[in-house]
Amino acid sequence: MWEIKPSFVTFVIPTKGRATLKRAIQSVLDQTDWNWRCSIIFDGIPPIEISGLNPDISYLQDNHFIVGSCEFKGHAGLVRNVALPLVDTYWTAFLDDDDFLNPTYVSKLKYYSDNNPDMDIIIFTYKDVENGNTQPPKKLNNIVRCNVGISFAVKTNFIKDNNILFAPGGVEDYAFLDECVNKGAKYLITHDIQYFVGHRSAWS
Repeated sequence: MWEIKPSFVTFVIPTKGRATLKRAIQSVLDQTDWNWRCSIIFDGIPPIEISGLNPDISYLQDNHFIVGSCEFKGHAGLVRNVALPLVDTYWTAFLDDDDFLNPTYVSKLKYYSDNNPDMDIIIFTYKDVENGNTQPPKKLNNIVRCNVGISFAVKTNFIKDNNILFAPGGVEDYAFLDECVNKGAKYLITHDIQYFVGHRSAWS
């Protein structure tokens, strides 16, 4: 069951080893489509073994996972940058260690990718589990700061060909998207809820 060789999407998870990391990883393991990889980068600390995720799997041993650590960056975006050169799948997606995915994230990404092959970015709606709010609002078809969140996937070749990285700051996700669009990226906002914000907490 674990011999699938994924090539479609890599989930990049920057982490400080918070307790919510277990839930984030489990949401990746729960995907109905297993055509994925997951790159987990610990910020300034050694990788932590998370037990009890699944009786048949350890994420430090399964070949779907790349697990490492970096020198302390103190910023989620800068930790993501460490993972980006390691990604070799068609899409790159981002998951924070205190958030989690809908089990159909990969299958929905495939659906939108197959039906919109010219799109470089697929944006999903996220839902805040604390207050039930969703972003972006219905019928919003352009990227507006504080209305998109971090629920997006980008074609890996587009990132690498244009040397796009995250910059430190409170709106690093929007700045990343802005740079992609400024360099010609085409994007689709789906209004499909595939990402859940667990709780709002600063990286530091």
